[in-house]
Amino acid sequence: VLEEIKKGVRFIADTIGRPEMAEDERFLHNIDRSRNAEEVRTALGDWLGKRTTNDVVDAFGGRVPIGPVNDIAAIFADPHVDARSMLATVGQPGIDSPVTIAGQPIKFTRTPVSVTRRAPMLGEHKIQTVVAEWTDRDQ
Repeated sequence: VLEEIKKGVRFIADTIGRPEMAEDERFLHNIDRSRNAEEVRTALGDWLGKRTTNDVVDAFGGRVPIGPVNDIAAIFADPHVDARSMLATVGQPGIDSPVTIAGQPIKFTRTPVSVTRRAPMLGEHKIQTVVAEWTDRDQ
């Protein structure tokens, strides 16, 4: 594991144009990088600040864990989000049009999941209502 971490540090240092950081004693081990976090942040920040999110993901993707932090517009426009049914449209009391909410993020091959209804409104599902619904189902 430690060797893989060293390879990751070397890859990042090379990618950001700072290969010397991979050999510098101040950055060899996690504890060293933590003690020198400001310099690490500065080196990364200088490199990151000159690139788009897509450029960064492309540069690091597949070699170090990375992904974009999307804003709402990007989430709705992402074809991957659509392909995985990550958004669901449900009715909402008090408004005329349906609303879009987060779908189930974890998918299983043999256990399909879907969002079939909205979350209850405050006080909507009192224990008596839930118990009555369960009791009616059993009969």
